[in-house]
Amino acid sequence: SDGFDGWYNPEEAVNEMELAISELAEEGVTIDEEHPIQIDFPNPSTVEVFNNMHHTLKQSVESVLGGKVVVNLIDCKDVDEWYYTGYYANYGYEANYDAYDVSGWGPDYGDPQTYLDTYLPDYAGYMTKNLGIY
Repeated sequence: SDGFDGWYNPEEAVNEMELAISELAEEGVTIDEEHPIQIDFPNPSTVEVFNNMHHTLKQSVESVLGGKVVVNLIDCKDVDEWYYTGYYANYGYEANYDAYDVSGWGPDYGDPQTYLDTYLPDYAGYMTKNLGIY
């Protein structure tokens, strides 16, 4: 009710980014403003609520991380194209994006199994498919 978002922590995001940059540097990968991480994110621009939400996400990530991460909002001509980009893809390898924000799934009952089932292998688990693990 006070507008506080317990998940939004810019300082921790910067700390984690600096850790990732140092670990990647050990592997010979440079991450900076000239060589940022690129994240492709499908965006149904014709749906105002999602378009606004995605632009806010883009602005927050890019400003907090100082341009070391760029969120590329990939325009979907309508909500159907957006759903078929990720939610309705049959296999993870069909998904051509780095991050996606619609799963259409919620827990069915009050047991941990309802969450664990989403990570079943061989395309049986919904989240493994959307994450592109299989």
